[in-house]
Amino acid sequence: MRQQVNQLSPSQQQQLFSQQKQLQLRFLRDRRQLLQAGEGCLTAATNLDQLRNCMREERQANMDLRRRHMQDLRAMLQGYGIKLLDRPAKGGRWGGGAGGPGQPEGPWRFGPGPGSRGEPI
Repeated sequence: MRQQVNQLSPSQQQQLFSQQKQLQLRFLRDRRQLLQAGEGCLTAATNLDQLRNCMREERQANMDLRRRHMQDLRAMLQGYGIKLLDRPAKGGRWGGGAGGPGQPEGPWRFGPGPGSRGEPI
């Protein structure tokens, strides 16, 4: 993405910066509102079921907010001809650590055999 941004004219880069900054500020405001709503829900909870419900609702609201934010970001960048990489498969990782794409970096390996509990090999 950085190379694509560097190919934009200086005025386009400034516009992109301004739009991205506004998008991020809106995301933070929305997140703050979710946290306040979550705090109110938790404060009002009087039993374990209500507590779990608050946590479930907060988790879902956070996922929805992140999804909307990424959609907005993709749409904004698309207007400049910039495409974000698609999200890795569930449980996958960005980039390719020492073990290749989707593998953790460094001496950590997970799976059968040595290191299957997360300890170094």
